[in-house]
Amino acid sequence: MDMKTEYRRDLQHTWMILSGGSVPEEDTYSVRMLTENRIGGLVPCKAVCLDGELRFYYDISSRHALRTVLEAEQIGRPLLEQLLISLAKVMERMSEYLLDPDGLLLDPAYLFCNPEQSEITFCWYPGKDVQFREQAKILGSALLAQLDQSDRAGVVMGYRFYQYCESGELTPGMIRGLLRPKQAEKEARPATKEEIERAAVLDSFFDEPEEDDSVFGSFGHRIKTWFSGKRKKKETSEDIYDTVQDFDRSGKERDDKILSLGEAGSSYGESPKWEFPEWKYTGTVTYKKSGGSETMMLTPDMLAGSGKKIWCLRVKEGSGTEREIPLTEDIYFVGKKGSGASLQLASSAVSRLHAKLEKNGENWCLSDLNSKNGTKRIRAAGDRRETLLQPEETVILQEGDEIWFADVMCVLLTYSPS
Repeated sequence: MDMKTEYRRDLQHTWMILSGGSVPEEDTYSVRMLTENRIGGLVPCKAVCLDGELRFYYDISSRHALRTVLEAEQIGRPLLEQLLISLAKVMERMSEYLLDPDGLLLDPAYLFCNPEQSEITFCWYPGKDVQFREQAKILGSALLAQLDQSDRAGVVMGYRFYQYCESGELTPGMIRGLLRPKQAEKEARPATKEEIERAAVLDSFFDEPEEDDSVFGSFGHRIKTWFSGKRKKKETSEDIYDTVQDFDRSGKERDDKILSLGEAGSSYGESPKWEFPEWKYTGTVTYKKSGGSETMMLTPDMLAGSGKKIWCLRVKEGSGTEREIPLTEDIYFVGKKGSGASLQLASSAVSRLHAKLEKNGENWCLSDLNSKNGTKRIRAAGDRRETLLQPEETVILQEGDEIWFADVMCVLLTYSPS
């Protein structure tokens, strides 16, 4: 799919801009439905024609891409359930507005969570190059690789969702069947009188529908059968749980099969401790280990003569105190205190997932994660050039650079043990 993605921030909004591909004209039905209505579950969008090219501006203010969330943490059952509920709802809402599932972007880079992760919204792109089947496979594979292996119920649910995505026949009914019985019952919505009346009108509007009641069949037939109740009986969550129980009877072999899928079979030991007595600081680093765990002691004497620089982030907080954090891992997610981020800052102005620091060879890179109050870099050398990062923008840092996460100033430093 030849689609271009840009990000732009103005005084009040943060925009993700999509363009390219086989996009229809601005006055077509699908574009007007998308831009002139506030459709529940879809990111608000406006269309702008620049230099003869139609571009779609999605308002992603104060939201994080699901891709960022999956990079920062493994996905458990609560977030997975919220995602499934949101996906089923948005597919149903799209059918009410006569929008085809083809066009729904399911790559985690185009799914957005609010800071509390209580709402997930989707982007619908009117280009003809987006195929729902392929998008579903992308989402299923991405979730499978990031399942929290300690959450067994979440693993079972994620694996079944992955199977549905791979089958190419993902429907709202199938999604709801994966939810807990009470959740499925709560989310079920019977057809209203208005929907039944609308179905009668649609019967006379569409000609010779195909006999295919899946979400990928004839578009007209899908809409009619949805409202008229002619769809096949939905798979219930009880059916799913019966199937899971059957699998469970096979014991450990069944668990091993699920846990070995994708990248889920990797075994990680507990984080060893890295202690710097001279700095009075204890950090942690996660490393791959086949079994067991141990405490590792790292002192300047051990690094003497190694020629390796120790990178450190000096944090100057609002209270006037300073602390130095040795950067012993290859990636850090910066966020507010209590957010679960790997590097937490005590400021309410910092977003839950504010920015990312990542080691790239001998350099550190800084990325803004669509933070509310911005991420800024000030060069240490020369004219101290200031750069306010755009959402998802990445810059290479140099030693001595100042980094501002909202109102918290940090300085990137190195130490060379002797």
